[in-house]
Amino acid sequence: MGRGFRYKPKGFYDVAEVLKDDKNYKAEDRYRTAIGRYYYFIFLTVRDLILKVDGRPLIQSLLNSPKSHTYVRRYLEELSEITRNIEFMDISKKIKRLHYLRKLADYRTDIKITYHHAEDAKKLADEIINNVDSITYSNKKGLKDIIEYLTIKEMNKKVSRKDNKKYLPTLI
Repeated sequence: MGRGFRYKPKGFYDVAEVLKDDKNYKAEDRYRTAIGRYYYFIFLTVRDLILKVDGRPLIQSLLNSPKSHTYVRRYLEELSEITRNIEFMDISKKIKRLHYLRKLADYRTDIKITYHHAEDAKKLADEIINNVDSITYSNKKGLKDIIEYLTIKEMNKKVSRKDNKKYLPTLI
């Protein structure tokens, strides 16, 4: 990632909140756009958090690639396997559902997108961000602290060699 400037994806959420109810625009246009903003708020927040904490070159490359949307979810799924904590899988599934809504809103002009769709996207975004902040593992709370903990564990190879375990997702 570039140095210096860092965009804060929370702005996408804030725009979605205002736009969803802004009567200056047609209802369906607002809903479709808001869904996309909710998704990118979540995707960029989670991706950037992983990139900031897991500095391995392969992870940096994959999460900055065109397939990064899939790799973010796969990273969380592998964390679920490694930690035996199903909450990581739940976060991944919610991101996948939000991604589905975003693709529906962006590409399916043959179906009507309603306020209900936009509210579903908002609810998913709120649940995901709350889960990312509250998830726990080994007395650590929040995705950032858990990845940092697993990174330290991985650096201390004596544990992983002895138990023949991997402590960080490989994504390959």
